[in-house]
Amino acid sequence: MAALTTSNAISWVRHPFIVFVAHVIIPTLLGATIYTCWRSTTLLVFRWYDIAGLTGMVHSIRNVVPSAHALPCWFRFSLPDALWVYSFTATMCYIWADRDGVWKRVWTGAVVLLGVGGEVGQAVGVVPGTFDFVDLVLCVLAGLAAAFATPRSLRRACA
Repeated sequence: MAALTTSNAISWVRHPFIVFVAHVIIPTLLGATIYTCWRSTTLLVFRWYDIAGLTGMVHSIRNVVPSAHALPCWFRFSLPDALWVYSFTATMCYIWADRDGVWKRVWTGAVVLLGVGGEVGQAVGVVPGTFDFVDLVLCVLAGLAAAFATPRSLRRACA
């Protein structure tokens, strides 16, 4: 059996699939976990759980996690949206990784605009929900973080 060397470990971490998991799958799962464990059961995702026959399992999970009141509000309410913007922006960066030009910027920017647009829509009353300045700021920061971090990771992964 070959010994794990630093160069083997680095090449494994740089693998495009690992980069995809780190920037897309993990943030999406973390956001879904926050919704599942600490958000109101009146949200749409809980109807999906019911349709999928997962309601009992979800209630069991919610019974063993710490109380939502022990967590900061930004963690429960703003972080899931920011993680969605991050992972969706990272997905666009992943899809458009080998291309340059205006369409790459349009598609990656569109994700951030969706997140920001949703918040602005809430502020003016055309999108259901409550406007939150923290949501707005975290969505912008998450989109920028993904736009700058993901391409670098992909360049290193494909090098």
